[in-house]
Formats: sequence, structure tokens, C-alpha cells
Amino acid sequence: MGLFHLFGPCPLLQAEPANSFEVGAALFVRHIQPLLQSRCFACHGQDPKDLKGGFHLESRETLMKGGDQFGNQVLLPGNASESALYRLVSRQEKDMEMPPKASEQLTKEELAWVREWIDAGAPWPEASVISSLKEGSKGQVKVLTSGGLHPSWDERLYPKEKLWAWMPLKTSSPPMDHHPVDWFI
Repeated sequence: MGLFHLFGPCPLLQAEPANSFEVGAALFVRHIQPLLQSRCFACHGQDPKDLKGGFHLESRETLMKGGDQFGNQVLLPGNASESALYRLVSRQEKDMEMPPKASEQLTKEELAWVREWIDAGAPWPEASVISSLKEGSKGQVKVLTSGGLHPSWDERLYPKEKLWAWMPLKTSSPPMDHHPVDWFI
């Protein structure tokens, strides 16, 4: 009789990966929204009357319109490699690289976030969800890991009090029944 028949299927091996929307929403809150605000909103988000290329990144609805050039091809949720947004920020479109200054181009890590977000369906959660995701991560720390069963494990947050690195040191007194030199042995 095999081990499978004896113990049954292993529940850890059957675990479903995290919901793609949840992974994408968390990625949006932690990385994509701050990236858009710091690198894109100056030209494509702060003043709707002064948008470069008619491209507005204030919301998912305005993003999906695509501006003057790309129309509805700017963002193809679930398909980063065909989305104009990804091609622009990864500098694949000649003379249309975004951000335009080479010194401000996205890092490999930032490009990976954009790709993963688009491939996860490019979710843009409602303000209440964004707020709860931000609130939920306060007092938590992202720990660099070597991965796990699913790519989302690389982005896991841990409460500080559960990590040994943030636990206070315990003070102890050396035993007094020995000679002080014995403390060094």
C-alpha cells in the first residue's frame, strides 16, 4: 500500500495560489500606485487640462482610454507584453520611451512589478480597498525571501513583533557563585 493511500493527498500540495486580483491589488497599493505618483503624474495625472499626449493616469477608467496615441491598446489586462503601457515603460517603443529622461527610466525591479500587475489583470482597487490594504500593512515588514510556492510569497509582510530581528534582547546576570574569570570560559 502506497503512502498516498495510507495518508491521503497532502493538503499543502493542493493549496491554491493566491487570487490573482488580490496579488495584483496588493502589488498596486505597495508599488504601482506610488510608482505612478512619483514618475508619471507630473505629466499624466495632476492637471487634467495639461496632460501630455492626452494620457491621464488618475484612474483605471482614464488609463484605459489610452490618450491620443494608443486608444484601448494602452493596457491589455492579463497581457503585459502586448500592452502599450508596458512597452513604453520598458523602452521598447522607439522615440516614445517613458519616462522620457533616460536617467529616470524604471529599474528592472520596477518593470517586473508593472509586468506582474498587468499580467494579474491590472486591478485598480477602489479607494476603500486601497485604504484597508495600506492600513493592514502598518507595523509590518517586508522580508526579502528566496521565493516559495507562489510568486506572491516574495511580497509577504510580517508583523515586526513576530520576527526575531525586532525582538528585544533579554538581559541576564552572570552567576555569582563562580570566579569572575569563569564568565569568559
